[in-house]
Amino acid sequence: MALNNAAIESEFATLENKVETMKHSERSLVTQLDNLRSSLKSHENRMVQLHNLRMPINSLPNEILLEIFKAGPSTPWNNLDYVMSVSQVIRRWRIAAIGTPSLWAFIHVGFLSWNKWLRLMAVFFERSGSQPLDIVVHFDRNRPKMRFQPHHPLEDLGELHKRLLIIANRLRRVFIVGNSPEDVFLIFRPLRLLRAPLLEILEVKAQEQEFRWYDSPDPCLIFEGGTPKLKHLKVEGISLPSCQPPTSSLGSLHLGPYEVSSLSEIQTAIAGANNLTDLHLLGRIQVSSSGMPELKIPSLRSLSVSIDPVPLFDDLIYFLGGLEAPHLEKLIVHCTFLARRKPDFNFFSGDYQHPRLLSLTLHCSATIRPWEAACFITMFPSITHLTLEVDTYGSFEKLLHALLPDDHDSDPEEHEEQQQSSFLAWSQLHVINLAFVSAEDQRDLNALCDVISSRIACGVPIACIQIPGLNCIPAETLRWLRERVTVKELNVWEMDCEDVDDYDDPQYCYSREPSLMPSRP
Repeated sequence: MALNNAAIESEFATLENKVETMKHSERSLVTQLDNLRSSLKSHENRMVQLHNLRMPINSLPNEILLEIFKAGPSTPWNNLDYVMSVSQVIRRWRIAAIGTPSLWAFIHVGFLSWNKWLRLMAVFFERSGSQPLDIVVHFDRNRPKMRFQPHHPLEDLGELHKRLLIIANRLRRVFIVGNSPEDVFLIFRPLRLLRAPLLEILEVKAQEQEFRWYDSPDPCLIFEGGTPKLKHLKVEGISLPSCQPPTSSLGSLHLGPYEVSSLSEIQTAIAGANNLTDLHLLGRIQVSSSGMPELKIPSLRSLSVSIDPVPLFDDLIYFLGGLEAPHLEKLIVHCTFLARRKPDFNFFSGDYQHPRLLSLTLHCSATIRPWEAACFITMFPSITHLTLEVDTYGSFEKLLHALLPDDHDSDPEEHEEQQQSSFLAWSQLHVINLAFVSAEDQRDLNALCDVISSRIACGVPIACIQIPGLNCIPAETLRWLRERVTVKELNVWEMDCEDVDDYDDPQYCYSREPSLMPSRP
C-alpha cells in the first residue's frame, strides 16, 4: 500500500510539538523541584538554627559561654583537639572561640606532619593575641620507620627557631621533648641569650634512657637574659649543669631518673635558689658515705629522693644526715634496706635531726633491720603521717613492727635499738597509709591491729588509717578497726607515688578521747 506522506508529516509535526511541550514542562518541573528542595533545605537549616537557639546553653550570655570554654583542658597536649572542636560547632560558638585569645594560647608542635604543625603554630599565634603562651615541642628524628616516614629536615628547625624567638617574651610554660640531648639542644640553642619575663614552668626531657654523651664545648645555658618568674624546673635525661636557666625565683626542681649528678653540682646549680621549697632527686645521684656530703637548702619543705637507682641504705641515710634543711616537712624515700654497716647513732642526733618533718613516705623492700628503722625514728622524731609502699608481693608486717615497735613482744636486739631513740617511736603519729593489703595474707592486718592496740594502750592512739580495697578485709576485723580509728579507702590506681596525703591538721579524723579498747579479734 502506498504511503501517505502528508499524513506522516502531519503526525510527526504533532508529536514533535507535544515532545517540546513536555520537555518544557519537565524543565519547569525540575526548576520548581530544585527551588522546592532549595527552599526545603533553607527551611530545615533555619529550623536547626532555631532549635539551637532554643537550647538552654544558647540563652547564656557570651560572657558565661566563654567561661565554659575556658574551663576545658588546660594543657597543650589536650587543648588542640578541644579548641578546634568548640570552634566548629555553630557559628556563634566559632565567633566566640576565635575571639577569645586565651583559648589559643596552648601550642603543641608534634614530630609527625612537621609542616602541618608549623602552619598550625601560625594560626594559634595569630588568634592568641598577646596572651602568655604554653608550648610543647616534641622533636624526634630517630623514630622507627613507619609506612609514612615523617620528614624532619634541619631547615624546618630554622623556621621553628624564628617563631620561638618572636614569642620568647610571651612564653609561660615550655615543654621540650627529644630522643637525645642533641635534639633537645637543637631546640634550645637560639634561646640562650634571651629573656623570658613570663616563664613560670620549664620541663626538658631526653627520652633515651641510655645514651653516649657527646662532647659539647659549652653548657647549653638558656634564657641568660633572665627568668624572674620561673617557679618549676624539671630536667630528665640531661645533666643539670648542661641545661640551666636562672634559678633565683625557683620553687620546685625535679631531676629525673636518668641523669647523673653529684651533690656538688646540685648545690652549685641551686646556689641562688633562695625560694626552693620542693626538690625531687630521682636520678643517679653520686653519694659517698665516707665523710659528710652536705646539701644546704634552707627554704626546702618537700623532698623526694632515690639514689642510684636502688640506693643502699647507708648511702641514703648519710645523704639525709648531711642535708641542711631546717624547714623540711615532707619526705618521700625510695630505698632498699641493704646497708653495708651499722652507723654510729651519735651521728644521727642534734644538728642532723629534722624535727619539723611531719610526713614520711617509704617506697622500699619489705625487710628492715631494727637499727635501720631506728635511724629513721631518730632522724625524724616528729612524724605525724606515715605512708608505706613495699616491693611487689611484699608484706608490711616487718616494716610496721620495726618502725612502730610494741614493747611487750620486742626481741632483745629490737629493744636495744628502741632504747637508742629514748622515747616511744613517733609518738605524734596520727595517720597511716598502706599502699595495698593482701586478701589472702592477713599478716599485714594483724600487724596494723597490733600497732593500733599498742598506741591506744600508750595513750597516743592512731587517728586515721587508709587502706585500698576495704572489701578484702574480714568483716569482723573491719568492724574492730572502725571502732578505734577512722578507716578511709585508698584508691591505689589513682595514688600518686609522690603524694602522701592532703591532711593539714595532725588531729584529722580523731575527735574522741583516747581510751583502752578490748583486744582485737
